[in-house]
Amino acid sequence: MTTRRILYALVAMVALFIVGAIIGGVWDDSDAAGNITVTLWAISIIGAALLLVMLAVTSVRRRRTA
Repeated sequence: MTTRRILYALVAMVALFIVGAIIGGVWDDSDAAGNITVTLWAISIIGAALLLVMLAVTSVRRRRTA
């Protein structure tokens, strides 16, 4: 993946985290909303962590070849 695509995917993970927060805030008295919120947060945090590792690997490879 290119650096640009990784950054776009990171933005998507942040947006997913924000959507989860909004769902949890709007329907805070529903168990289903809580489950959806936790699931979205977990997906976005794990995805962001993986994408940050990919970004680090990509930047190290770019420095070695330059």
